[in-house]
Amino acid sequence: MVGLPGCRRILFVMVMQLVVLAAAATLSLHATLSGLHTDLMDSAIVLLALPLGLLLLVFANLKVMSEPIELLWSINAKMRMQRIVFPALWAGLALFVLAFAIERVATFNTFWLASVEALAYAAPLGALAILSLNGIRRYIAMRRGAAEIERVLAEKSPDTNGLERVRVSFANEMGRASTNVRPGPQGFNLAGLTSRPFHEPASFEWMRAFEQNADAIRAEAEAVLKLHAGKISIYNYPGLEGDMWKAFKLVARHEPYEDNLAACPVTAKLLKSVPGYPVFRDAMFSILEPGGVITPHRDVGNIYLTAHLGLRVPPGGFIEVAGERRLWRENEFTVFDSSYEHRAVNDTDGLRVILLIDFLHPEVTGAEREWIRQVHL
Repeated sequence: MVGLPGCRRILFVMVMQLVVLAAAATLSLHATLSGLHTDLMDSAIVLLALPLGLLLLVFANLKVMSEPIELLWSINAKMRMQRIVFPALWAGLALFVLAFAIERVATFNTFWLASVEALAYAAPLGALAILSLNGIRRYIAMRRGAAEIERVLAEKSPDTNGLERVRVSFANEMGRASTNVRPGPQGFNLAGLTSRPFHEPASFEWMRAFEQNADAIRAEAEAVLKLHAGKISIYNYPGLEGDMWKAFKLVARHEPYEDNLAACPVTAKLLKSVPGYPVFRDAMFSILEPGGVITPHRDVGNIYLTAHLGLRVPPGGFIEVAGERRLWRENEFTVFDSSYEHRAVNDTDGLRVILLIDFLHPEVTGAEREWIRQVHL
């Protein structure tokens, strides 16, 4: 279940859950207001067995779909489900129990019973509607992105432009391919790229110059901490809370931060030697506060690899990718594929500072690189 077809299927299930709950609410309230459940058995069925069974079924279904929702919609959608929908379901369950108790007490009239019953249905219905709207927005955004990609591909000859893997990968995202090309679960994945959690720095010749000039790069990073603290910002990432992770950005989404680069001339010169510059997802001094934890997450797509050059590394911090843990080392690179689930921990009393570069996978061709720049992936 990938791309647009997967998004559609999840959205269909969401809408069907809304329809079933709305139908149950309509029938149940009609029975209550019409006085159709007069004995204990009728009340137990209408106010307990039917709604509780439905809500528990919705809860179980959402738990099963939790990971697909994260992978195909977003981590924000999964967080909304956990923070809004699940509590709303439990609130609905509690209100149905209350409605049953009210119905058994003769001093409460039909109006109060119907009010509590309506609220019991409204809580999960409203929460599911919010989640479904999030899914609709996500689907519309994916459709727009797909249309732009398709437009650019249509302008190029399929036989001569070197974008065969792009076409196969796009067909996969649109549900038109016979195979799944995704080494990671999110975003656009380019078919045929070597996929592994960690890559060897020795495979990248340009990294040698960075490691040889690590002292100069570190000096520039230290100067940034002292002289340019106002340009250091919290690195916002979906699902990451707090202000433990900060960044001094040098390049973001293919766009160089010229003033920041000017403050770090050695680093800037070396970055310009990286194949594909400035087509980076990010290049920055990445700062993790003492005790800081970057929670498990995946970046979008497989076209970038991530390099960490250790600059200020207190003993004990680590990066973990797909369950494999490696320590940062000063003056040395660690290279990994961030489309795998990964996390970072600075379980020390000191500040951890690295140079982070999200650079194009070395197997991306020149034609593919130009296409990536053109569609701004």
